[in-house]
Amino acid sequence: MGAAELGARRLKELVAEYGTETIRTAIEYSIRLTRRRVREDIAAWPDGVYEADSHVEHDTIGNKDIRVHCKATVHGDQLTVDYSGSDEREFLTTNGTFGNTQGMVLSQLGTMLDPSIPKNEGLFEAFDLVVPEGTCINPERTRPVSAGTHHPGVEVSEALALALSQAIPERCQPQVYKIAIPTVIFGANPRTGEFFVDQSVDTTSTCASASSTGDGWGGTPTAFGNLILATAEINESLLPHRQLSRDLMTDSGGAGMFRGQPGARYVKEVTAPCQVYTWVLGTKYPCPGIAGGMPGSPSHLVLRGNSEHEYEVEHTAFYVEHQPGELIVNEFAGGGGWGDPLDRAPEKVLDDVLDEYISVEGAMRDYGVVVEGDLEELDMWVDFDRTAQLRTEMREERNRSGNGTS
Repeated sequence: MGAAELGARRLKELVAEYGTETIRTAIEYSIRLTRRRVREDIAAWPDGVYEADSHVEHDTIGNKDIRVHCKATVHGDQLTVDYSGSDEREFLTTNGTFGNTQGMVLSQLGTMLDPSIPKNEGLFEAFDLVVPEGTCINPERTRPVSAGTHHPGVEVSEALALALSQAIPERCQPQVYKIAIPTVIFGANPRTGEFFVDQSVDTTSTCASASSTGDGWGGTPTAFGNLILATAEINESLLPHRQLSRDLMTDSGGAGMFRGQPGARYVKEVTAPCQVYTWVLGTKYPCPGIAGGMPGSPSHLVLRGNSEHEYEVEHTAFYVEHQPGELIVNEFAGGGGWGDPLDRAPEKVLDDVLDEYISVEGAMRDYGVVVEGDLEELDMWVDFDRTAQLRTEMREERNRSGNGTS
């Protein structure tokens, strides 16, 4: 609201200084400029028809494998993004409105264009978007859509990025995350006697995939926008829990020439009787790799940890009672890798081993890099001769099996 009010005030100031006609002309020029420059950018992409799928593995009542299908057609300076073939089942509990779908397409496409192009109405006009009514991403009015801003919203972005990665892989990084809803904890706070809700969005680290210019990193994926997450210290002072662990997990970031962000293992101990409500994704369809990169690790959520009633959540948990001392263990998905892992600089792999983002075994298995030495002493090095030999053998085996990566 503050940003909108500031924008309105500044627009009035511009009109007062330059006049309505000048301002209108400038706006129309900017829109035309964006439309023209987007089409010029698209004209440099290789012509073709590129298709990909993204899936929500289950909705909140257990419907499985909700499909979002994207076909991107490039012809000259014309781009058509067509989501025909996306799931049309009537009783899905996760659907996204057309407006949300359009926004996810624009936000993903905007990351794949020359960043100097102004973002305005001209972007809407520079390509054709087809989203058939009745699909899970443009549903009939009677269907539930509250979950759609997340899922199948981010699947819209992912499918578009995967489709166009076949044409312009150097520009593709899915703007997604694999969380569903947070692990919501609620009950009576023994310090105040009042009802509390802990949405568990404190210091989340998950799902930032790599790009063609660098490793996936940062506290959250870009899909979280400008959301500021509370720190562990603040939430522990306000809510009845203890945060026992917030560790990045070894070998959880998707391998690639650029590595995906490692997933985070998050352990929270509740200190008061409470209930937990959640919906978990990323367990079957983790963040995908691009241009030969490997997917990140999947998500796992364990409730009632440290008790005989411990169990892993398959898709949802409704009002699961917890007692003081029981744990919530959430392993957040890792980001996908970009590019062939065998092209990653061995020195970078060594750095990742020293930082414990990659194990010695993972360096050899996923990257073909032989690391020797003692991790505890931080005295490690790359055996370049054995690395070169191993990578040659891995490429030859890949070619024999028909899984070659250029």
